[in-house]
Amino acid sequence: MNETILYSLGGLVALSVAVLVVIKPTRPITLAVLGWLASLGRRAWWWLVLRVTWKAVAREAGLSKRRTKRVKRMGVGEESIEKWRDPRLKRVKTSAHSVTLKVKTRRGQALADLEAIAPKLAATYSADAYRVYPAKRRAGSTVMFELVMRDLIQDPRRCCDAGATDADRIGPSGPAAVG
Repeated sequence: MNETILYSLGGLVALSVAVLVVIKPTRPITLAVLGWLASLGRRAWWWLVLRVTWKAVAREAGLSKRRTKRVKRMGVGEESIEKWRDPRLKRVKTSAHSVTLKVKTRRGQALADLEAIAPKLAATYSADAYRVYPAKRRAGSTVMFELVMRDLIQDPRRCCDAGATDADRIGPSGPAAVG
């Protein structure tokens, strides 16, 4: 089912991009709409990837616990049934540059266990930076992971030179010479 949704969304985006490019490819409004569609597609992709891969990532990071139960069946004998207990991914919220995950601990798990995997989580999803903080509600069992996926300040610039003195910034005759 997820594949059909993905294909239909991809087709819709491709059709709208084709219509915009055919109409007027150099108009500023066309470029703005194309940028908005790219941002929307990126956010939808992050949401989908995090939702689909969360259980596998939690298991690899050691947050999940496997329980094996032996069951006797008539005529078959004993069988082992495995059940995984994963921390629950309650919410995925995306913005233009980051993804925020709201994760609830499983029974018998502390918040420190979830906070300890934040670097692994950031590395798994290729985040530029991360932040971990307790949720406002139910802070004892829920933690928020904020993953910065795109650095919006790609070309940092300084407002003034690091080696300049105050006299260089104000001018040779001082602040009284203005006006």
